[in-house]
Amino acid sequence: MIYLKLFYNFLIVGFFSFGGAYSAIPFIISMSEKFDAIDDKMIENFIAISESTPGPIGVNLATFVGSEVGGIVGAIVATVAEILPAFLIMLIITIFIKDFIKINFINYVLSIIRPSVIGMIMAVGLYMIYENFGFNIINVKKINYNLLIKSIIIFLIIIIVNILYKKLIKKPINSIFIIVLGAILGIAINLIM
Repeated sequence: MIYLKLFYNFLIVGFFSFGGAYSAIPFIISMSEKFDAIDDKMIENFIAISESTPGPIGVNLATFVGSEVGGIVGAIVATVAEILPAFLIMLIITIFIKDFIKINFINYVLSIIRPSVIGMIMAVGLYMIYENFGFNIINVKKINYNLLIKSIIIFLIIIIVNILYKKLIKKPINSIFIIVLGAILGIAINLIM
């Protein structure tokens, strides 16, 4: 019975927490009234832990609350119920996307959205450069040349690897490989320099 109750409550959270996981927090806070095993203080701790652990906060919260209420099985039930609505919605969209993408209006909208997303990502990157390397005009601070040099080295190595890969393999490099390579280079360069 407790697993069914967990499944139902987290299914509701998954269906109605649009706008990201932070919109799920009020739903999860209300669960302290539904389950005797958790109280408001536990929910606050779960939120703090969920924010600091890798992964989506909503899924982490579901796992923590489910674990507290119903052990490992409760954690699995709550997590599956939390992600099930998003999974089903994406599955339905994927089924119809081939026909949907052929509509001229949709292609036009996507042609506007793609550059906008790239622009937002670039804006975040520029902001991070601005903040992390000390290029703050209002609040003049010393430029961190060591960090700047390390970042340029990593960037250049990734560009060279990308060019060589395209020339040798004749395919674009996998973006996950670039992320992993950047992480490895970051660790290696920090150990060396």
